Amino acid sequence: MAEKTKGDVVAATETVENFFKKTLKKPNAFVVKTSVVDTGWEARVEVVEESESMKAIGKKIMEKHQYDVVLDKDLTITSYDRHE
Repeated sequence: MAEKTKGDVVAATETVENFFKKTLKKPNAFVVKTSVVDTGWEARVEVVEESESMKAIGKKIMEKHQYDVVLDKDLTITSYDRHE
């Protein structure tokens, strides 16, 4: 595997943040971890979002969730899921 550079880490981080902020409409999303793996990249994102259960009863409570994201070597997001 070719050596990854600091620029690659920045690009992977920006790709993930843009996906969460622009595509998923989660403006309070921040990458807290980015790691190179054999197949590309893995990242962890923290998102502050409104609690769906509290929203249903008319209360605005914010919760912090974490998501795991997988990117291939071309920085295409191949999967993401909420980390429990």
